Amino acid sequence: MGLDRRTADRVLELLPVLASSERGRTFVEGGEILSYAPGDRILEERDPSEHMYALLEGLVGVFYSSDEGISVLVKVFGGPALFGEMELPFRIPRMEHVEVLGAARVVRWDGQSFLELLKTEPAICFKMFEDVAKRLCISAYLERALAFQDVETRAAGLFLSLLDTAPSNRGELPFKLSYAMIARCLGVTEKSVERTIARWLAEGFVERRRGLYTVTDLARLRAKADPDLLLLHARFGQAPG
Repeated sequence: MGLDRRTADRVLELLPVLASSERGRTFVEGGEILSYAPGDRILEERDPSEHMYALLEGLVGVFYSSDEGISVLVKVFGGPALFGEMELPFRIPRMEHVEVLGAARVVRWDGQSFLELLKTEPAICFKMFEDVAKRLCISAYLERALAFQDVETRAAGLFLSLLDTAPSNRGELPFKLSYAMIARCLGVTEKSVERTIARWLAEGFVERRRGLYTVTDLARLRAKADPDLLLLHARFGQAPG
């Protein structure tokens, strides 16, 4: 097991904070490359917390689920991004599942080795602190949105978050979305999603072809969203926004 030099160099290029010390480089070289297709799950709720992950390419969603099977999307990661650290210090089972939304390449490392790296490398530890703080901001915003925002407002926030993962797509969402998938992301009924999307299609600022959505008027979509929106999408090293 371990990364070849070319792959390790690519990881360090995408996540330069890990290249800030020889220990960081050694840690990276001990990883394992994994590939996933849309719909695959990288982590499952209640799995043991044994590994740390980096998303190099693709798109993944972090979901919380109830015992009744209701899911809600709480974060979206586009590469490069680090994830899987939350439960590691306490060795508690995973509290969320991570599902692939767009074909992904991931590096997996031993979780204890990552914790040892944080203990010995202040620069890496501080960058991880910033990243965790960013995610806490997103989670706090989402809790408020779930409590106080209507379906249309949250759906607009979801579309804007997904658009932010692929800014070069000229308003086209990066993958197909069914009513069922949107409902899963929002934790609402398919009927409420269908009503919202039907309104948007009638108003003409969103188009749908074979399940793929294109936003033709971004300003009108933004007007439907919370003015204080924090996007669910975040990359490592970027501030929430």
